[in-house]
Amino acid sequence: MTNGNRVKRGLASDSRCGGCNGSLEDAVHVLRDCPHAMAFWQVLLPGNKWNEFFSGECREWWTKNVMRREMEGIPLQWNVLFALGCWWLWR
Repeated sequence: MTNGNRVKRGLASDSRCGGCNGSLEDAVHVLRDCPHAMAFWQVLLPGNKWNEFFSGECREWWTKNVMRREMEGIPLQWNVLFALGCWWLWR
């Protein structure tokens, strides 16, 4: 559960990200927009894919990556690597 959701449920008083102490911690922040998540994905993705990857609304971004089987420059099945990366960042 994100800090944003904890605050909504009265379980916490601070909705900021515990990793970067900056923005509201919601799902897209944890998985993509937090500087720690960005650094993680930038290691996996070729530089020419960064703009495409780090854009879009949460649902569109999630669907596009879960449905994508191949990513140029990535020797593994992208949707599996993406799911594992999201799990790693969420845990």
